[in-house]
Amino acid sequence: TNSSNYYLTGKSGIASLFSGAGKQELCYTAHGDSTVRSAMIEKLTTEMFRKMTTIEEFKAYNRVAFSHSDVQTWCTCSNCTNEGNPSDNMLHFILDVAANLKTKLANAGDARANTFKITTLFYNETNLYPKNIANYQSAVDNYMNHVEIWFAETRADYHVSLETETTWNTIAKSNFDKWTALANSKGADVLWWGYYASAKTSFIPYDSIDALRANYALAYNAGVDYMFNQMMQYTVNWSRLKQYLASELRWNATPDDATWNGWIASYMQGAF
Repeated sequence: TNSSNYYLTGKSGIASLFSGAGKQELCYTAHGDSTVRSAMIEKLTTEMFRKMTTIEEFKAYNRVAFSHSDVQTWCTCSNCTNEGNPSDNMLHFILDVAANLKTKLANAGDARANTFKITTLFYNETNLYPKNIANYQSAVDNYMNHVEIWFAETRADYHVSLETETTWNTIAKSNFDKWTALANSKGADVLWWGYYASAKTSFIPYDSIDALRANYALAYNAGVDYMFNQMMQYTVNWSRLKQYLASELRWNATPDDATWNGWIASYMQGAF
């Protein structure tokens, strides 16, 4: 199989799963070559199946992760753009991987054929909600329950709630609502990767305390299964207080004002 069609053209960078260095990102339509795309799916699924069934510690797991690189680059070949948004390329590919993995596990008599999930980060170029799901609706209907959508919007304004209308939050909230609605209708899971400091000014205090509270409530009400809060590790921006509040929100995601203020007062008394 011509592995050069695995990749977008004219780019170099991060090494890929499929071959050596110099390949930054995959072309999930294989530039329109269905034989190559099938080979990509088979190669990836075979590796997932091998690890799940031959590595002792993995035999207890029913989750496997696959996501694109941490880059801003995406294939813009005519086949990718005709399919829709980058999220269409990624989701369609992952659903076809799920179908193949389900078959392999079922043929091996592995009960995880009914329960496994492929955790996929919908991030940067893939965060935008798909626009052409109808073109692969059968795959969505049959295999979406085997996907974990890890929603990660880096451009949102995390100093306010995602529900606060700003240029990027309005876009992000719309995508979030659509992703969670799709997941809830098809038995998929949703994870949320949030950011609570500014990557551009990471040593300047960033007041996202109230946003943290609001976003946990939003996530809880939308059926989000898991929250990951990046950028709370700094020694400025009240990071320790945010960590404490996040630990409390794990048990009560929709606190009333008295409870919320009590947590803050408890932290202040304990810390100072």
